[in-house]
Amino acid sequence: MSKEINIVSIIVTFNRKQLLLEAVKAMMNQTLRPSKIVIIDNDSTDGTFEELVKNNMLLEDLIIYKKLDKNIGGAGGFSEGVKFAMENLNFDWISLSDDDAIYDLKYFENLFNDESKLKGYGALCGKVQFPDGEVQVEQRRILVNHSTLISKPASPELESEIDLASFCGLVVNRKIVENIGLPRADFFIWMDDTEYSLRIIKESKIFYNPSSYITHKTSESTGEGTQKLSWKNYYGYRNSLVTGWNHTDSKLSFLLINLKNYSKIIFGKLRRGDKHSANVVFNSMVDAILGNMGISNKYHP
Repeated sequence: MSKEINIVSIIVTFNRKQLLLEAVKAMMNQTLRPSKIVIIDNDSTDGTFEELVKNNMLLEDLIIYKKLDKNIGGAGGFSEGVKFAMENLNFDWISLSDDDAIYDLKYFENLFNDESKLKGYGALCGKVQFPDGEVQVEQRRILVNHSTLISKPASPELESEIDLASFCGLVVNRKIVENIGLPRADFFIWMDDTEYSLRIIKESKIFYNPSSYITHKTSESTGEGTQKLSWKNYYGYRNSLVTGWNHTDSKLSFLLINLKNYSKIIFGKLRRGDKHSANVVFNSMVDAILGNMGISNKYHP
């Protein structure tokens, strides 16, 4: 690297203090260290602040801790974190991740190691894998249809240009943020990273480098298939429709295809006697059409 790289890292957390400690320690020990680590605490109630104090982390000038007065969801947390950094900190690049993303200690060094490969890219990311080493391929994707926004996983071991990256180690240039604005806080959870990626690629492709990797200590279940849908799935369905409508190349095609797909899901749930899940999907569709965003009165933690 011929010049100093100034990175600010945003970590959004909620009631996972032990994971947060591990995530912050990995960030502090990066071989290419961020200039600031900003922790956005979504009003945790598990003693997160006390745990950070106990481990002397808030004595570090490197760390900024910002506790919100209510849980505004992961989407709100990322939006708040990026807003804070843009208004208060000097940086060239900003990384985005939750408290369950444990960065390999050379994550940033490997991403920025070969500047000749990075020219023209306004966003970068590495590989995401489970603790057992299995690659989480859905975290890095390539669009195959810009009307339906159907995508496929990127080749996990090949450097490449990609279109969609989760907020699990996505690193974005400040100039891109200035051009496209903040992540959508009104999504509450889920799909905020996909929507943000779709804005990013209007300015620049995303460079994927698998030599950088994150261990994702997630236990997230989608609730798809024969399981009953959870309150979280409401946001996935609603935000998917809103994202697609705002970014598709063909609104008519997108509308017709998704009306068919959502109706098929709803009737499939009803045939199995799962009225609850059918209502989750139906309400998500209605709220997407009506523009009812933010946290739902029906579906929340």
